[in-house]
Amino acid sequence: MKVKFQRTIVVELRPDEKTERLLREWAENCAVLWNTINYKRRQQFFRGEKVDLGEDRLLYDLFKPLVGSATAQQIMRKNSEAWKSFFALKKKEAKRKLPLEVKRVSPPGYWKDRTTGRKRLIIVIRRDLYTFSQSGKIRIKAAPKKLKEKYGVRGPLIVRWVGRPRWWGRFGRMEIIYDWVSKKWYAHISVEVEINVRSPPHQPNDFTSVDLGVKIPAAVFYGPIGEFEVYKGGRILAEWFYWMKRIAEYQSKLNKSGVKNSRMLRRLYRKLWRRINHAFRAMIKRIVGKSYRLGVRTIYVGYPKHIRLSANGGRKANGMVHNLWSFKKLIRWFEEKAAEYGMKVVVVEEGRTSKTCPVCEYSSRENRPYRGLFVCRNCGFVAHADCVAALNIARKRVPIRVNPAFLRDSPNEPMTRPRPLYWDFSQWRMAEPPRGGILGFPAL
Repeated sequence: MKVKFQRTIVVELRPDEKTERLLREWAENCAVLWNTINYKRRQQFFRGEKVDLGEDRLLYDLFKPLVGSATAQQIMRKNSEAWKSFFALKKKEAKRKLPLEVKRVSPPGYWKDRTTGRKRLIIVIRRDLYTFSQSGKIRIKAAPKKLKEKYGVRGPLIVRWVGRPRWWGRFGRMEIIYDWVSKKWYAHISVEVEINVRSPPHQPNDFTSVDLGVKIPAAVFYGPIGEFEVYKGGRILAEWFYWMKRIAEYQSKLNKSGVKNSRMLRRLYRKLWRRINHAFRAMIKRIVGKSYRLGVRTIYVGYPKHIRLSANGGRKANGMVHNLWSFKKLIRWFEEKAAEYGMKVVVVEEGRTSKTCPVCEYSSRENRPYRGLFVCRNCGFVAHADCVAALNIARKRVPIRVNPAFLRDSPNEPMTRPRPLYWDFSQWRMAEPPRGGILGFPAL
C-alpha cells in the first residue's frame, strides 16, 4: 500500500562571504515587500473595507527588480494564504467553534521582531527555480539580476548545505530563513513523500490506546497483546525545573541591567524546548513503532479537553500544565508519525476514564483514593489509574469485554504492574537510570 504525505526538511546553509551579503540584502527586500502589502491589507481590514487579496500589480512592478519576479509573486501569494487562513478562523470565531484556549484571532503580522526591531529575513523561492542535490549544493535561479551584478555573481546562485535530510521526494516551495539566535541561514523545503507500507492483518484487537498526562506523559495499552506501559516523566520535569531556574536567574540579571531580552536568553529557551521536545518525540516514535510491529491499524489518543481551565494543583503543577505540556502538539506529532506507517490516529474525549471501573463500569471520584491508584468501591478491582484510563479510552470506541481473571493472570499483572519506561536524556529504557549526572545534566 502506497501512502503520500507532506513533510518539511531543514538544512543549514554555508554561503561564502559574497553570497551571504547577497542573501541578506535579498531577504531584506523580501521583508519590505511583505510588510508593504500586509500594511495595505491591514488598513483595509481595520477600516472595514473588503480586503483585496488579488495580485498588486503596482507593488509587483516596483519590487520585481529588487527580489525577482517569481519571488515577488510567491511572497504576495503567501501573504494572501495567511489572510485566507485568518478569515477562516474569524468565521469559526463567529460561530463560536474556536477552542476555548484561543482567546484572540489576529490578522497576519509583519516580518519584524517587536522586541529587537529586526526584520525577519525570509526568501521564498518557487519549486522550479532551485535544484536541491545530494552532492551538498543548492542551485538557485531566482536571484534578482541587479543583486547578482552588484555582487559579481554570474549564472545561478550556488550555496553549500550541510545536514541529513530524512525525506526525498517531490520538492515544493523553499524558504531561506536567517536565524538571529544562531546567526545562521537555513533552508526549509517542503517535500511530498510516497512510501510503501504493509497493510497489517485485521484483528479484533488491532488497536493501541494512549492516555496522556503530566507526571506520566503517556500510559499505553497495546490491544493485540494486552500489555500496558507507562512512561515516567520525573526526569523531564526535573530538567524543565532546572532550565527554568537558570532562565529565571539570567532574567533577573538582565532586569537589573535594564534590559528585558537578549540573544543568550533566547538561546536558553531554545535549548530547554529542544531537550523537552526530544523526549516527547522519542516517546511517540517508540509507541507508534511498536504498534506497527504488532499489526495495529488505529491508535486511540485521549484528549484532556479544557485541562488548562480546570488546573488547580498549586503553583508548580499549574506552571507545568500551562507552560510545559501541549497536548494538541503531542496529538499532532502522533498523527504525523502514524501517517508514515499508514496508520490512523483517532482522538477520544477522555472524560471520567480514570474514574470508571473497566470491570463493573461503576464511576465515582472515590475510585481514586491516591494519585496513580484505582480502587473500585463497587467490586474492589485494583489497578494503576493511568492504565485504567488507557483501557477505557479504547472501550469508548471498541467493544471490549474485560475479564478480571485475565487481568490478574496475565504476565506482570498488566494493570497493577505495568511496564515502566524511564527517560535517560537520550532514549526511553525499561531500567531506571542511576541518579546523577547523565549526558551533561546535573544530579537530581
